[in-house]
Amino acid sequence: LYVPSLAALPAEAGKEKERWARLGIRSLAAVPLVSAGMVVGVMGFESLQSEKLWDRGDLVLLRTVGEIISGALERQRAEAELRRALSATQEARDKVDGILQSVAEGLIVTDAAGAIVLVNPSAEEMLGIAGHRVEGRSLADFLPEAGLTGDLLAALAADRAGRFETTLPGADPRRPRIIQVATALLRDRRGRTSGLIATFADVSREREIDRMKTEFISTAAHELRTPVTAIQGFSEVLLFGGQLRAGERERFLAYIHDQATTLSTLVS
Repeated sequence: LYVPSLAALPAEAGKEKERWARLGIRSLAAVPLVSAGMVVGVMGFESLQSEKLWDRGDLVLLRTVGEIISGALERQRAEAELRRALSATQEARDKVDGILQSVAEGLIVTDAAGAIVLVNPSAEEMLGIAGHRVEGRSLADFLPEAGLTGDLLAALAADRAGRFETTLPGADPRRPRIIQVATALLRDRRGRTSGLIATFADVSREREIDRMKTEFISTAAHELRTPVTAIQGFSEVLLFGGQLRAGERERFLAYIHDQATTLSTLVS
């Protein structure tokens, strides 16, 4: 905007002329300061004592300086947005890290090639690995069980989620740990597989309890079957055996009584 003489403005600029006259402006030259496609300010020259004609060099300089300031404002805005984005990203990462640190199950995240991206503390302890040493390395380099590595890579190659169990060495060589593994796929916005999430749960205690329950039921059934069979057999003899020899009835009843006592003890 270049106004060498306020008095020379046409009638259509009456409002501007009146406003500038109140400010004592006689001549002015100004350029807009633009940031992100929006006018955020104005920079220019004003002459208050008398009318002034600025030459072309002055106007080119004014425009150049305005563009420099606009560029600086744009960079400042971009830097502020970048700082906000970085801050938001860091906050989100801190939240995710906090969640992963508190998850009781072991968790490993890989990229599409099977390289480890993240390992939480539970997985480090369960699998005997150090997360700060494995990130970016292949699964096969660090997992203690080759079969487990193969199953995870197979799930990634098959492009589908799954669930399976594997065994790992335990404190007692005679009792390996039983690990239940669940896998899920990570996908990008285009739906392509970008990685794998695997969770690990030590179900050794649950499986031991199941075994103990099975053994108990089997043992209890065997121990209960013996007196029940005896009671049933001798009572049938008493009911349907016909004429018994002297003393047999009392002996059979005594045996039934003894087996019933044994059964009662077992139940108790």
